[in-house]
Amino acid sequence: MVVWMRREERNIRRIRSDLGEHNDDDNPVPTKRYRNVVQQERVSALETCDIIVSQAEERFRFTDHLAAAKLFRVSSFQEYCNRFPEKDLASTLNTFKSEQIYAQNRA
Repeated sequence: MVVWMRREERNIRRIRSDLGEHNDDDNPVPTKRYRNVVQQERVSALETCDIIVSQAEERFRFTDHLAAAKLFRVSSFQEYCNRFPEKDLASTLNTFKSEQIYAQNRA
C-alpha cells in the first residue's frame, strides 16, 4: 500500500509540474478572455493536484491502528500462549487512548 501511495503521489506531482509548462501555440492570437479561461483552468488543476496529494498523505499517514489487527489473528493464538506481542498491545492501547482523548477534546 505504501509503495503504491508513493508512486501515485509522484505521478500527481509530475502532472502538477507539467501544468506549469503552459504553451499558447494552439491559439496564435490569444484573446484576453481566452487567457483568463486558460489561467483559471490551470489554477483549478493545480489546486486539484494539491488537494489529491494532501488528502492522500493525510489518509495514509496514520496506520497505527493496524497493529490491533495483529492481535486478533486466530492463526496466531497458539503462538501467543508462548510469546505474546506486548509491543503490538502497547501500541494499540496507546493509539486508542489517543483517539479517546482526541474525541473528548472535539466534543
